[in-house]
Amino acid sequence: MAVENKIITFSDIIMQDTNWHLYTITYDGTKGNNVSIAKIYRDTTLLTSTCHTISTSTINISNLFPVTFGRYHGSAQSGYFKGSLDDVGIWDRILTTNEIKGLYMGECPLSVYVDALPSVAGNLNVAGNNETGQTGGACGGTEATVYYSYIVPAGGLKEFTAVIDTPYSVTVGTSCGRGDCGQEVTLTCNGNNLNEGTIIYIAVHSTKADAGNFSLNVRTQKMTPRIQGAVYVDLDEDGLYGGSDIGLGNIPMELVDGCPGGIIVATAETADDGTYIFNNAMNLPPGSYTFFR
Repeated sequence: MAVENKIITFSDIIMQDTNWHLYTITYDGTKGNNVSIAKIYRDTTLLTSTCHTISTSTINISNLFPVTFGRYHGSAQSGYFKGSLDDVGIWDRILTTNEIKGLYMGECPLSVYVDALPSVAGNLNVAGNNETGQTGGACGGTEATVYYSYIVPAGGLKEFTAVIDTPYSVTVGTSCGRGDCGQEVTLTCNGNNLNEGTIIYIAVHSTKADAGNFSLNVRTQKMTPRIQGAVYVDLDEDGLYGGSDIGLGNIPMELVDGCPGGIIVATAETADDGTYIFNNAMNLPPGSYTFFR
């Protein structure tokens, strides 16, 4: 790493595997008395931190001191890196540890999350304005981006959908997955639960010319608890299925919406051991259900 025509060497960093890694270097020249601190992270782990005495707290990137990647700093073109580089970026501030983690996970965290959505299950509308949003973003060709975060409430979610009208677009993402870019994006984490406490990141994008007031609609679908049990003869009279109890197989089951006499919304049949699962009831909305045998 070259800073102000001086070399900062991390001699204890070894790159010897064939996997892709994210290397992040931060430089803090604000410590006073010409002292700076440089840190290097691999993926999300801080590998080393080192102090240096530099003649100024500002990194000079004029033509006299060019920034080089993949070769040794200096006029002589030597010391080339024996590997591949991709997605190089420079920021005018020190990234936080969480932002570096977000970079590694691909969550578009390189801006302040300017607002937080209510952590409730259901539909909600959020008004916003991205005229002063950050440049860049996950959607190609976008120039103004505003970031939100949402914490999955108790019970977890099955789906999270963000909807916005043109000329805006939206992306959503978590550590377990990322939605596409568009006017309506749904995040399901490949069928896995969006568990309670999961942070969902939402970014609204547009060009600078189209930046302005927008309305973001969020729809959430809660997870439906698995409805299961057993039909059995309670021989040991302890009220629990197991031990010497006898399960009753091939018993038809019906799940009814609401009170007896309501609409049948799912059916099942007990297995040979008496157990049953209403597999086709996982997409039911929250509510009150009754089952019969």
